[in-house]
Amino acid sequence: MNLRKNLNNNVAVILAGGGDANLWPISNGNNPKQFNHFIGEGTLIQNTIERLLNHYDISQIYVTTTSGFENYIYEQLPNLNKSNLFVEPFINGSLSSIMLATSIILKRLGKSTVITFYPTDHIIENLGEFFHSVDISVLFAKFNNSFAVIGIEPDYPYQKLGYIQYKELKTNKINIDLKGYLDKNTDLILTNEIDYKNENVLSLDYLESSDNLDNLEILESSDNLESLEILESDDLKFINEVITFAEKPDKESAKRFIDSGDFLWNTGIVSVRADVLFQEYRQYYPYEFQYFEKLLGHVDKKNFDLQISLLYRRLKPLSLENGIFDKNTNLNNNIDHITKLYAIKSDFKWLDVDSWSEVYEESKKDPRGNVFNGNIINIKSKNNLVFSKNLQIALIGIENVVVIENEGSLLICNKNDTNLVNEALLELKRNKIHNLT
Repeated sequence: MNLRKNLNNNVAVILAGGGDANLWPISNGNNPKQFNHFIGEGTLIQNTIERLLNHYDISQIYVTTTSGFENYIYEQLPNLNKSNLFVEPFINGSLSSIMLATSIILKRLGKSTVITFYPTDHIIENLGEFFHSVDISVLFAKFNNSFAVIGIEPDYPYQKLGYIQYKELKTNKINIDLKGYLDKNTDLILTNEIDYKNENVLSLDYLESSDNLDNLEILESSDNLESLEILESDDLKFINEVITFAEKPDKESAKRFIDSGDFLWNTGIVSVRADVLFQEYRQYYPYEFQYFEKLLGHVDKKNFDLQISLLYRRLKPLSLENGIFDKNTNLNNNIDHITKLYAIKSDFKWLDVDSWSEVYEESKKDPRGNVFNGNIINIKSKNNLVFSKNLQIALIGIENVVVIENEGSLLICNKNDTNLVNEALLELKRNKIHNLT
C-alpha cells in the first residue's frame, strides 16, 4: 500500500546535520559522511532521498542540516524545495533537530501531520518490506498517541548499534475511539484495549458491516477507513510494545540481548504525530518548550533564523533516545501517561554505515577481493580497501589493509581494527591537528 494514496499529512524528514569520526578522513568537520560517496552510485544523502522518492513525493520530503552545509544540500539535492530545508545554527543532538523540524511542519501542515524521521547513513535492501514497515509505523502513529520505531531482528551481537527490548501486544484486536476522532483537537485513536465500556468505542468487526458504515458519514468522506485496513490484517503481529532502549552495549551484553530473543536493532527510523511529540517534549522540558511555542509565531518570517539561534542557546544537546525515549520507557507502565512507545519488528536488509570494515563488506570487490576508489596500482595485493581523493597509491603484496587518503590526511590500519579510528582521531586532536571531525 502506498501512503501517498491513502493518508494525507504524511511527511519524511531526513536528519543530515551531524558528522561521524569513524569514517575519517573522508568524513571530517568540513565535509561529514552524509555528503560523501561510500557505497552505491551517490552520496549517502543522495541514496537516502532516492530511496524515499519511491514512496514520497518530493514535496513531502524535508531535510535538516547544520549551518555551513547548505551548499552540499543544494548541490546534491537540486530538486529539493528550498523551503523544505531546515538549518540549525550548530550541531546540538538529534532531539533539537527533530523538534525544530516538527515546529515548522506543525505550523505549516497542522498538528495531525505524521512525521517519519530518517537518518542518512543507512543501506537498505528489500524496499518492498522496508516501506511495508514504514506504512505500519505511520498508520499506527497517525491513529495513536504513540511513537512507532522501526526495529530489525538481529542476527549477531553488534556493539555499535542501539537495541530495543520489546514485548508482544496483549491482543490482536484494535478498536476505534470515535469520540476521540470527533474531538477537534484529537485524531482518530486506535488502542489495543478490548474491554471498553464507552459507548463511543466501536470495534473493527462493527465497522466491517456495510450497513453500519453507511451511518458513519465522517468515515465515508475520508480515506481513513481504507488506511485502517492494514492494521486489521496480519500486520498487527509486527507491532510490539517497547520495554526499554539500550545504547551500544558491550560485547557480553550484546550477546545476551541476542540470546534473549526479545531485542531488536534500533534503526533510528521513527514515526510520530506532530502534536504527540510536542506533548511529550512539554512534559519533560517545560522551560525549553515555551521557546518552541514562541518559535511557531516566527515560522517563515524574516526573523526566523535569529529566533532559531536564540532558541538553540537554551537547548541541551540530547538525542531523541536519551531525551525522550529513556524517560518515556520509565513511565510506560503508568496508565496515566498517554504517550506510548511501540516497535515495528522488521527483517529487511539494513546496515548503519559506521566503519570502514562495513564499507568494505558492502562494496563490490575485484577478483582479488579488493575495493579501490581512486588512482590505485595493485601488484599481488588482496582483500584491501583503498580510497584516495588526491594521491596515486601503489600496493605491493599487501593483504587485509585499509588505506584512506583525503585532503592531506592518511589512514592506514588493519581491516580488523577500523573500530579504533575514533581513538586515533582523539590522539590527533590532543596534538592539535586541524581539519578533523
